[in-house]
Amino acid sequence: MELLLTAGRREEAAQQYQLCRELLERDLGLEPAEQTEALFKQALAPRLTVAEPMLPVSIRRAPATPLIGREEVSLLLDNALQQVTNGQGELVLVSGSIWPRAIRN
Repeated sequence: MELLLTAGRREEAAQQYQLCRELLERDLGLEPAEQTEALFKQALAPRLTVAEPMLPVSIRRAPATPLIGREEVSLLLDNALQQVTNGQGELVLVSGSIWPRAIRN
């Protein structure tokens, strides 16, 4: 049940509870444990549809180093950072390699 709930498969988790309850009663004459009942209640609980935005505690901007010939990319990254700062989060993936010279101290 817990794995089904974690995977967001609440209806299947509730069905698993029903099966567990029937088998326990039929074969052992027992009721489900408190933990099992709690999981069942979780499966029946209404879903939250809107989550509170998770804003970073602080955003540090790297020192201004020009991206020569990359003004458009630089502008896109600045805009994405501004949106995150305003709570309108966005995912930005920056990919590529750095030149070995750039990592010398």
